[in-house]
Amino acid sequence: SSGINAEYGYFDMELLAGENNFITTAIEHKLKYQMDFSKLYWNSRLGTEHKRIAELIPAGSTVLDMFCGIGPFALPLARKRCHVHANDLNPESYKYLLKNIQINKIASEYITCYNQGGRELIENFTGQIDYVLMNLPASAYEFVDVFIGLYSKRQEGLKPPTVFCYHFADADAPEKKSITAISEKLGF
Repeated sequence: SSGINAEYGYFDMELLAGENNFITTAIEHKLKYQMDFSKLYWNSRLGTEHKRIAELIPAGSTVLDMFCGIGPFALPLARKRCHVHANDLNPESYKYLLKNIQINKIASEYITCYNQGGRELIENFTGQIDYVLMNLPASAYEFVDVFIGLYSKRQEGLKPPTVFCYHFADADAPEKKSITAISEKLGF
């Protein structure tokens, strides 16, 4: 590995031996996720968090997954009949998101997919959003300012969503680093 791809956040890989094929399938909570591991990010250690959020958000909710990758939050939520708007900027992640929807037979009425920037998606989204997932720990906090004044620009009667913003933090004071970074971005 020579580093992390700056645009899409996956690890650059160097093949040391064997076949030049990084396509694999991961199984998480009875869902299959096919991917080309060399062109996108996947972390099997997040399975417990994917399950926790899927259990926390009630069926029927409208969920916007700003940085959905190949769908580990989006697919279980759509399977339980949430209305999921799943977005990822990485064209490879988007390709495998669509493929994983088919593999897992997720009903298209419960998931809409986008391949654009997260900021653009939020700014142009109309209608009620109940929950927003921002699972891009290195930089998701840089997008929280998109919510400033957003609901004053929207039609009346919409309530602000619950936002889950993931962030890498120091082991010594994890909450402090995250709260400081997000507060600064929001101008507090």
